[in-house]
Amino acid sequence: MKDSDEMLKMARKISAIVFLFFFSSHLSMASAAVIKAEMIKAAVKSHIEKNMPWQQGAMRVEFPGKGLDLSLPGKKISYRVLSNRHADFIGDSSFFIRFYENDTFLEQKTIKARLEVSMGVVVSAKSLPRNIRIDRNDVKLIKRWFNRTPSNIISSLDDVVGMKLRTSVKSNTQIKRNMVRSIPM
Repeated sequence: MKDSDEMLKMARKISAIVFLFFFSSHLSMASAAVIKAEMIKAAVKSHIEKNMPWQQGAMRVEFPGKGLDLSLPGKKISYRVLSNRHADFIGDSSFFIRFYENDTFLEQKTIKARLEVSMGVVVSAKSLPRNIRIDRNDVKLIKRWFNRTPSNIISSLDDVVGMKLRTSVKSNTQIKRNMVRSIPM
């Protein structure tokens, strides 16, 4: 009799544990919010577009790897996207998205992105010899994508017309500041 009472008590305890396990997992699932990976990417992209120093439409954003949905406890989840203090919004970058419920911090995720910027650059319209005085017909402005801040870039035809070319260039060669010099008056 004593053994059967103990077995009955043990069976009740096991039943209670199983019930609590399923009931608590049901409760946590009922109060969990699923944040879709596409929503996270859209939030980061919106943050970039609001804070970048570049002209609207001059940037493309790629997210490496497959984004994963995020499950967070709570119903009304808010978020805030942050970038590094000295972000230059070009090249490989990291952004942070913080999730809150009722102003209580829940979790932070790091989102990696590759940012490319379209900039106008001056290129030769044809092959040009060294020491030529550059005329407006010798150069043209084209758009190029950059994933780091270019150095010595010339982005205006007015900055190069009338200058002297220091080196010979082929057609469609980008003309940089160190390739031209002013002509003495």
